[in-house]
Amino acid sequence: SEIWESCKGKKTNEGHNIRDVLKAVPAAEKAGKSNSGVFLPNSESAYVFSDFLTAYLSEINQGYKGGDFIDDTSLAFADTEQEIEKSTAESFEVVLRRNVNNKCFASIASEEEFKSIESSLKDQFSQFTGDLEGTYKALADLAEGSSNITKEKFSAEDDILKAAGAVDHLPKGRGIFTAKSGDFDIYVNNVDHVIVKSRNKNLKTAFETAHSIINKLKESLNFAYHGKFGFLTNEPACMGSTLTLSATVKVDAADLESTKTSLEKEGLTVVTGEGG
Repeated sequence: SEIWESCKGKKTNEGHNIRDVLKAVPAAEKAGKSNSGVFLPNSESAYVFSDFLTAYLSEINQGYKGGDFIDDTSLAFADTEQEIEKSTAESFEVVLRRNVNNKCFASIASEEEFKSIESSLKDQFSQFTGDLEGTYKALADLAEGSSNITKEKFSAEDDILKAAGAVDHLPKGRGIFTAKSGDFDIYVNNVDHVIVKSRNKNLKTAFETAHSIINKLKESLNFAYHGKFGFLTNEPACMGSTLTLSATVKVDAADLESTKTSLEKEGLTVVTGEGG
């Protein structure tokens, strides 16, 4: 195709080409996830392969036409308090992702690079006070059951991430910062350098906590950003605001299937658990 022809001869300053970006696609196709398997090696690659990324995002996100990215996530919750009070959700989780600019992303980072990023983040965590105060635990030092934590929370068994190289060197250079309040966790060097997961019964509070963590970290860290694609992530499908929202809702067993069908029609992913 025209896009492939325009990209196939290009390389980043470190020598990464379009084949490096697409190296996990065969694993994704084998897993039946045709829109997955694309991974950026670093922030520079978003500029070098911009034409490809625009076409890719247009394919997986209907209606995407590109254009300047506007980070309006802080405005998204400005007038939602009344609606949140009416919500039947028991709790919300807000997830924000970031990667450090000019650092290799997880799919190509070396053990030394992971450790360097971990060290920088640990320095930042030591300065957290008040509601942000918590404890950092290196994945390698976690107590009994760390192997299960590695598999479940760091996706060590994911064949697509394996093919991309995003779970290489586990558990070294990885860890989890947990708030004393239990209201949030920060994953270090998971698929992205920083993954903030904030939980609260109030959606606006969950978001504000996640946003305050990102703002605190960016006082000393320069996060990878592209004027067209927004905040850059290892998996381009997550680029932009990087915001992911989930809600836990109790539904009567008799209404479970109809509720699930209705939500899926709205384009939402539904995961059911015990209790219905």
